Amino acid sequence: MSSARKNAIVAFILVALLIFAIRLVIVQVVEGPELAADAQLQRSRVYTIKALRGDILDSSGKQMATTVKRYNIGVNQIKINTYYEPVVKGKDRRGNEIVARDKYGRPQVKAYGPAAAAQKLAKILDKDPAELGGKLTAEKPSTFVYIAKEVTPEVWRQVQELGIPGIEPEEITKRIYPNGNVAGNIIGFTNTDGTGLAGLELSQDSRLSGVDGKASTQIGRKGQVIPVEGNYRKEAVEGQSLQTSISLDLQNSCQQTVANTKAQMGAYSVMAEVEEVGTGRILALCESDTVNPSKPTDSPEDLRGSRAVSTVYEPGSTMKVHTIGTAIQEGKVTPSSTFTVPAEITMSNGQSFVDSHSHPTQNLTTAGIIADSSNTGTVQIGDLVKDSQRYEKYRELGFGQKTGVELPGESSGIMPNWEDWDGRQRYTTMFGQGVAATLLQVSSGMATVANGGVRVAPHLIDSWTKPEGTVEKKQVKQGTRVYSQETARELLTMMEGVVSENGGAKNAQIEGYRVAGKTGTTQILAPNGTQLGADGSFSGIFPANNPRVVITVVVHRPRVSIFGSVVAVPAFKEIANATIRELGIVPTSQPAQLYPMGG
Repeated sequence: MSSARKNAIVAFILVALLIFAIRLVIVQVVEGPELAADAQLQRSRVYTIKALRGDILDSSGKQMATTVKRYNIGVNQIKINTYYEPVVKGKDRRGNEIVARDKYGRPQVKAYGPAAAAQKLAKILDKDPAELGGKLTAEKPSTFVYIAKEVTPEVWRQVQELGIPGIEPEEITKRIYPNGNVAGNIIGFTNTDGTGLAGLELSQDSRLSGVDGKASTQIGRKGQVIPVEGNYRKEAVEGQSLQTSISLDLQNSCQQTVANTKAQMGAYSVMAEVEEVGTGRILALCESDTVNPSKPTDSPEDLRGSRAVSTVYEPGSTMKVHTIGTAIQEGKVTPSSTFTVPAEITMSNGQSFVDSHSHPTQNLTTAGIIADSSNTGTVQIGDLVKDSQRYEKYRELGFGQKTGVELPGESSGIMPNWEDWDGRQRYTTMFGQGVAATLLQVSSGMATVANGGVRVAPHLIDSWTKPEGTVEKKQVKQGTRVYSQETARELLTMMEGVVSENGGAKNAQIEGYRVAGKTGTTQILAPNGTQLGADGSFSGIFPANNPRVVITVVVHRPRVSIFGSVVAVPAFKEIANATIRELGIVPTSQPAQLYPMGG
């Protein structure tokens, strides 16, 4: 070979080496970090560790909402190809399987690959083997494909015991509501991501939800976990549990009662509340057609929340208690003051009013006016008090403003300023028309009377418990005095007259217990003046000699009757009897000392 040819070959080799060297420098120095990062990204898998959402409990600790662990199961379509099912020729003394082997010591294979794995998995996952086998393999294999979702830990353990390579779990959480629709209007529900959408699930979402954790691992080409320094796991922090004031058994009884009442009275809807006197704790808050938190979409959108806090109605004659209470508080009347009460009356400004039934002119006491639920007597008493004084008393009782109960969508009701009342409205407000209130506002007003004149805001939450066990009790604001103790006592005794043999709601009597209460009836009119129906209600306090609870029932647009004594009192008595059993309220032999009613 000539010298020139040798030099050319050497030169060519040197140039090639130089090019490779330059390329190596570029790959390692310039592109190296980026390529390494890309490779790591392809190997990395980041998992979110879902935090367990806190429980929602009733007053005794019974679960109303809880979170359980579930598993989504996936397959690594590369790694599962290494699976084989060996031939088993028996078991040893310890019960371990003895695998048959060939002369070279290799396991004899009965079946292998995705098809064999599908046969094993299908029995546990209750799936068709052929369909499942199709998910375990693909022309372009993936390192993770779902084959089952939301299986229980017990099912996952059975799958795990098979020891099939490439079958991997994804731990998730699922919200469970174990009591169907009981208290669904209070509990609310979450979306699939576990975010609260209604009820306490929404209003308390930040406390219930907790903080998700995170884990990162690196996966090899065949799906194996690579133990490298960059792997990490940050555990989730559980949400706080929430204990409510609700008695689940009482809530259940109450819901059954309102559902039956709706059917029996041909009503559009029925609501009821049981509130503890002196504390404001709501023991039951019931509505017909209550949403099932496990199946919220089965209910129309307008029935997925709590109408007890969002729907308003004219309270009707239940408002007479506070109109007369204001007059007593201002020293204008006493329970025994006497009035001439006709069936129809025309006031000094020309506005005329009638009673619900025709009757001859009577001489009734203040107590008799409440017992007979007389409109004509009430407007005479209300006329003795300044409109501004009566309006301020209504506001002190909570009308026209939110109670602050821990449910979303609460209405303030409608209580126009007294300066905006026209000549007729200044009178209609005296007997609960021209204003609107929620069920909670009406009950709270009655509870104020039962509590010696001190108003305590109603609430649903007793306490929160943090993951480490620390209990944070609900801070309830100090009560506000609205009536003097003497005025409240007089009102309570007059309301006992309503339930007496001479009162308008004598069918609300409960044997062995003293009951005080007031009925309410309000006509519902369309904008054109057409009557659409009526609301009948009853709000009762018992035992009247030592008040424990207030129960208010509202029957919206019943067809059987419009009077609260007919449509609402039977439901009140059923709920009251359930409350007696739940709270263990003992009967009394102490008779009521009623005021004279006149006649």
